[in-house]
Amino acid sequence: MTTWTSAGAVVVGVPDAGADSLLTVAVGRAREHDVAIDLVRVWRTIDQLYPAPATDIAASVHDRELLNTAACQIREFAPDVALVVDFAPGDRYTELLDRTRGASALVIGNELVLEESISAWYLEHAYCPVAVVNQDGHVIAESEGTADATRLAAQRS
Repeated sequence: MTTWTSAGAVVVGVPDAGADSLLTVAVGRAREHDVAIDLVRVWRTIDQLYPAPATDIAASVHDRELLNTAACQIREFAPDVALVVDFAPGDRYTELLDRTRGASALVIGNELVLEESISAWYLEHAYCPVAVVNQDGHVIAESEGTADATRLAAQRS
């Protein structure tokens, strides 16, 4: 079992399919440590918003909708938990990695089946404990958060 020791926020990276499955785990971690949830959706930086293609602008609107939906769900489900909502432009890897410094946990979705898995990358590189949650809301992998590749936790079924 992972020990969660830091006093920083629980960072939740809102995935492309929404954050429904992550919210219960994130709220549980936040309540356990009496910390806020830092809900963040990272969207690809558009170097020049104008004249950006309409598809780039539409994608950022979709990203904001995913974030707003997740924020509303947390506010309804856990009004007692402080919530910070951030729509952050940039690189997904860099932005979330920076947020793991001093965080209590990073809660992210399950992408472990992909060859170049974002989840697996954070299990190896994050500075705080990481909980990888599948679509059913179960934690399927955890790490200690030492930023050391040897700390990968065994996957749970």
